[in-house]
Amino acid sequence: MGAATSTAVGTGLDLINQSSTHPVGGKLVTLVNPETGIRQDLIWREGMNIYTARRTLAITAAPPTYEITRDGRTLEAAYNTVLEPGDVVRWVAP
Repeated sequence: MGAATSTAVGTGLDLINQSSTHPVGGKLVTLVNPETGIRQDLIWREGMNIYTARRTLAITAAPPTYEITRDGRTLEAAYNTVLEPGDVVRWVAP
């Protein structure tokens, strides 16, 4: 499976080949690492924003602009955009 668990706030799962076992009933957000392209799932927490999610997953190098895929729509976002369960965050090169 190739999953590594983070000990930071929440549980981060590095998804290799996009295969993983998710917690039952868990609400997740997904960040696409801007350096590696690897999708990383994180258990969603109330009030979580892009900055806190990226720091939890130890993503330190990231362009300043973001896109969120939410309910099939692509939205522009900033580091302080509050995330919702099911969001997928991608960094956009300036």
